[in-house]
Amino acid sequence: NGGTNSAILGGTLNDIGTTTGATNATIGGGNDNNIADGANFGSILGGVTNNINGGTYNLIGGGLSNTITTGNYNSILGGEGNTVVSGNHSAVLGGINNSVTGDLAFALGTGNIAANNGFALGNGSTADANEFYAKYSAGFVMEGAGTDNQYFIATFINPNDGNGNSNGIAIQLANPAPGVTNHFVEFRSAGGTVVGRIEGQLDADLDQLDDGQINGDSEHIKTLDLYDYLIDNAQGDYDGAIVALTFSIADVIFAGLDLGQVIAEVSGLSSCAAATLGACSGAAAAKGFDIATKSVVLASSIAATVVAGLDLKGAKDALEDMKNLKCDYITMMKDNNGVSYESGAADYAEWLPKLDSKEKFAPTDIVAVKAGRISKNTADADQFMVISTKPIVLGNMPAAGENKNDYEKVAFMGQVPVRVLGKVQKGDYILPSGGNNGFGIAVAPNKMKTEDFKKIVGVAWSEGKEDRNVNLINVAVGLNTNSLASVIERQAKQILELQQAVSYTQDHIKKSNDQMNAISATLSQMVPGFEATLKAKGVELKNNPLRDFKFDFAATDITKNVVAHVPNTVPTMTMPKVFFDDEDIRNGFRKVEQDLKERGVDINANPYLQNVLNDPEYKNTFIKSLQDRMNNTATEMSQKEYSEKKQ
Repeated sequence: NGGTNSAILGGTLNDIGTTTGATNATIGGGNDNNIADGANFGSILGGVTNNINGGTYNLIGGGLSNTITTGNYNSILGGEGNTVVSGNHSAVLGGINNSVTGDLAFALGTGNIAANNGFALGNGSTADANEFYAKYSAGFVMEGAGTDNQYFIATFINPNDGNGNSNGIAIQLANPAPGVTNHFVEFRSAGGTVVGRIEGQLDADLDQLDDGQINGDSEHIKTLDLYDYLIDNAQGDYDGAIVALTFSIADVIFAGLDLGQVIAEVSGLSSCAAATLGACSGAAAAKGFDIATKSVVLASSIAATVVAGLDLKGAKDALEDMKNLKCDYITMMKDNNGVSYESGAADYAEWLPKLDSKEKFAPTDIVAVKAGRISKNTADADQFMVISTKPIVLGNMPAAGENKNDYEKVAFMGQVPVRVLGKVQKGDYILPSGGNNGFGIAVAPNKMKTEDFKKIVGVAWSEGKEDRNVNLINVAVGLNTNSLASVIERQAKQILELQQAVSYTQDHIKKSNDQMNAISATLSQMVPGFEATLKAKGVELKNNPLRDFKFDFAATDITKNVVAHVPNTVPTMTMPKVFFDDEDIRNGFRKVEQDLKERGVDINANPYLQNVLNDPEYKNTFIKSLQDRMNNTATEMSQKEYSEKKQ
């Protein structure tokens, strides 16, 4: 249909131009192929329904329904439904329904799209400008000896030197919440055995408590088990503190009070204790006075019981702390989901310089660290560490140009093998042997001396055979903060026990003095001249708890009545249901508060005292427990006393 130097070499229904034609254009054959007007130097070598609609020096090698719309020096080598939309020097190398746009854009495969200077490869890839995009459902396998790449199979280089524009490799999984079953990277040996991996983690993995399941995280489960163990222990301490407090109420109060005898003797005379004693008869007044005296001691005993209850509050707080710690741990883990690194290697290590560059070291050697440098000579060491065998992470890499032979890989944290002399039990502390030879010795925790703790290398997590002079032991290093803490805790406990013993003794001395003062004060009012006799002997009555009690009867009448004949018959005694009512106990607590204030104790600064004195719920529970125990014990003692008198 026109044009110069153009030719159709064969086929049917093929056209070069419709009016003016195209120069130097060629159709080699095929069926229904078309080169449009002006598409000079274009060629369609064969195929069916292929079209070059514009541009120059474009080529369609064959295939079906392929189209070059415009642009120059473009090619479609074959395939079906492929299109060069625009641009120059672009090509579809084959396949189906591929499309390229822009200069130097390439596509190969099925349904791929490539933009300017992009390469779309595989199935359904979309390469943006200046991008290589490949997609294959079966994945990729790359193999190479790396002979010209320092024997690495691949190197990825980011030429940007900007702080925010110079990144390495990003790995993206389609799973919106990758868990432990999703491996971002997996490391394998020549035989395909997995030796390490980087895997995801999500809430469902943390909620999985069955270590046998594929997404069970054994370390997380062990940590939860540890928290549960601590909570169980704290619960046991709390339950024990409640029992201890119950016995404390009975032992502290009733050990100092002969309540059974008093109640049995003066049953029905409680009004004398509560009212003005002078209104009672001589015998009744004497017994009522006895009740009043005992009441003072009772109030002091309640104060002692409040102090004893500190252990209960401490145990309750410890229980709540353990529960909160577990909750905080779970929250922290779920708030920080990400990836974890898994490997057969078991320690974090760093390169440390040698003190003597000529000294030779081997993995498992115990070394002394002196001002950041290592030596086998353990004298005057800052601390003791181990040469790592196979670290999972290795830091502090020597700078370029430095000799690595002047450094060694030293384990900072984790598990490392150590050569230990003699017998080793799990849990033994590993110390340097003292021979400056890299070996260790094992010492049982109960045989550690004070000076040994600064020499700890780690803790044995495996056992050594007795028939071997040297054992290779798995040792936990960098995890020994509890070692010295346990010693301090033991010493603190001993100090506390000594303080409690001293405090207990002082309290009993004070109570004895108070009781003696009360008795002396009683006698001074009941026996004429008693106080004067005490003063003559240099004894001064102090802190008289009955200073305000006045008697309106003569001492001779009291004496006469006290020694009066008591009939042999014991009248029937009506046992009261409650010996100590709510008001009795509350009066005791009021005295507690008064005594604490007089001693300068800041109640508001003590959480326990705030609870027991100001928290209605806690206070009522405490009072009810105290009151029940007191009434039950008093009733039992009264019944026993009364039964003995009847016999």
